[in-house]
Amino acid sequence: MTTFLDGTETISPAAIFQLERKLDPRFLSLEEREQIRDLLRDGLSLRSIAAQLRRSPSTISREISRNRSSTGIYHPFAAHRYSAKRRPRPKPRRLVTELRLRAFVESKLALRWSPEQITRALIRQFPDDVGMRVATETKFASGRHECQRSRS
Repeated sequence: MTTFLDGTETISPAAIFQLERKLDPRFLSLEEREQIRDLLRDGLSLRSIAAQLRRSPSTISREISRNRSSTGIYHPFAAHRYSAKRRPRPKPRRLVTELRLRAFVESKLALRWSPEQITRALIRQFPDDVGMRVATETKFASGRHECQRSRS
């Protein structure tokens, strides 16, 4: 987010992409944030708002306290932008970013080694190199698919 000298803020293109993504149901949607604003304006309590939205009162309380302006007014659009900015970004997979690790895993998968065998071999062959370590589940979940996908 960029703040200009006059105090106005703009949102980065990456955050705009985050806003347009389909949200997981555990995150508040823009529509829910607008409802919170309207219900606050109507004078409803936090518990009443939570009951209407079928959310925990602590979720509503946290949302309001986190996104109120200095004058005490809740702004749903700004709240939605800020939540997109705060949302965690997925980490790139090691088998995609670490080429040496990927080559090792691909070569062992070509020999039809199991993820457990690959894990043990990595520890044995690279005992001091933590960059050459991947959890068994990671290799199993992404190794075969990611490695195959990149060849095409």
